[in-house]
Amino acid sequence: MRRCCGTAVAFLLATCVEHAGGLLSTPSTASSSALSRHASFPPRSTYAASGRRSTRRRGLGQAGSGRERASSSTATTTMGIAYNPNDELRAIVQRKQHETKSLLAAHTASDDRLQMRLSYGASESCYALRSALRRNKGQEQDHQAVVVADMKRRSPTSAELPPDVNAFDDPAAWASQLHTAGASVLMVNTDGPAWGGSLSDLDKVVAHFKKLGKTPPPIVAKDVIVHPMQMAQALEKGAAGTVLIACVLGPALCDFMDAATMMGTECIVEVHTPAEVEKALEHGASVIMVNNWDRITGKLYPKQAKAVRHLIPDQVLTIASGGIDSVEQAGRLTDEGYDAVVLGRSLVSGASGPELIRGIVDRVGVPRSMLGWGVKAEDLDYDRRKR
Repeated sequence: MRRCCGTAVAFLLATCVEHAGGLLSTPSTASSSALSRHASFPPRSTYAASGRRSTRRRGLGQAGSGRERASSSTATTTMGIAYNPNDELRAIVQRKQHETKSLLAAHTASDDRLQMRLSYGASESCYALRSALRRNKGQEQDHQAVVVADMKRRSPTSAELPPDVNAFDDPAAWASQLHTAGASVLMVNTDGPAWGGSLSDLDKVVAHFKKLGKTPPPIVAKDVIVHPMQMAQALEKGAAGTVLIACVLGPALCDFMDAATMMGTECIVEVHTPAEVEKALEHGASVIMVNNWDRITGKLYPKQAKAVRHLIPDQVLTIASGGIDSVEQAGRLTDEGYDAVVLGRSLVSGASGPELIRGIVDRVGVPRSMLGWGVKAEDLDYDRRKR
């Protein structure tokens, strides 16, 4: 590790804490001019020239640049985003802030390993996550998807679905089964009350793959991050990266991404709206996960990932998540240009999880040069047999 400028580190952490602390306390009236975030988008080919997507900045006016508020009279601002006071996510964020106070109190010594991760810049960076998320890089290579397995026992995303997802007892055994089936990235939920996970799950999964003596798959710690100390804790336990939720962090997103860079790790930035995509790109996000679920309303918009894909340039790694439960659905997203898809609840519903994973990773898509044209791999006139 190399010592960072004390002033710079102090400023970075203070900025993160400023945005992450004392939230949910400022009433705000939602903008009446906010455009719909789920409006129809023009086909991505509209923005393409000579068969390639343009990577220049595009205006969001036709697509919607902000979030509609369900109730402007009762909305409350959290990290720059308006929440309904009864919203489940708001309660989770408040709980995570309370938990973080205890975490900070337990790691105050200057020689504490978590404090050292925050106070020293990493001497080298880990890019295992980026390497695992893109299988085929050549423009004329057939595009094939990567599967990210989201290991969770519960999910608070929607009141319309049962909260219980998967009652696995041995996270290491479940992770091994998913990886053997073809999941290249494992996402381990570490929040207990909402997702049924724990840091112990992360410990067990990391220890399992270390014991095998082979190069482990990237293991991403998934939690509602509200302080950089949570990221440091996950990295100390062996995670290859963390997830940052744009609608939770709001204007603090850039500071948390800077903290990840300082600690030599990667982060997946989760977005839902066009405005969140734009902000993530402005802040230099290299891995963007578009969630079909709107965490604010708890509603699923199955076409959201497809609708915003054209806003993201090719050099940024893209992941689609939320309600993906079939090879056909994953294939459509892959042909739109997504590098990876997340499987969560679908790992234990319908077809067996390993079978679904194998079907997705074995599917041969269109050549990378044809991504986003609206061409389906199944319609091409040459042999598309599994390889």
